[in-house]
Amino acid sequence: MAKITYSHTQKGSFVLWGAVELLILIIIILNLFLTSFYHMDSRAIIGTIIPAFFVLILVFLFGDLHVEVDETWLYFWFGPGLFRKKIQLSKIEKSESIIYPWWYGYGIRFTPQGVLYNVAGNKAIKLTFQNGKTSLIGTDDPEGLLAALQKPNF
Repeated sequence: MAKITYSHTQKGSFVLWGAVELLILIIIILNLFLTSFYHMDSRAIIGTIIPAFFVLILVFLFGDLHVEVDETWLYFWFGPGLFRKKIQLSKIEKSESIIYPWWYGYGIRFTPQGVLYNVAGNKAIKLTFQNGKTSLIGTDDPEGLLAALQKPNF
């Protein structure tokens, strides 16, 4: 196994806070219905719990973005690694730090600048490949990732 020269994890604070706020809201709604004079049937409770469960799964799968660079490869994955990607460094023609517009959103997105992988913020490293395609990897450490990608490969 090659030696890891860069390793960083970015937490998706916006995603995490949004999930926490949604769960608090669902708990309040359930509490109001269950303690009020109105009877809430099991279908309504399930209809409230299922979206909360779905949000928790999304936060678990996309709550953070891990990036590692070794002597040959760039690896990145969300959360526990169900969505994982690796790029051979020799295929990268150019890497540059960029700031992208807020409307690109979070997660895996198709943008005019290439496929974006991110969990927070608006900073990324734009990778241009030998075939002309581009990808963006969101990061809160653009200087560190850029430095790791621009080291000569031995």
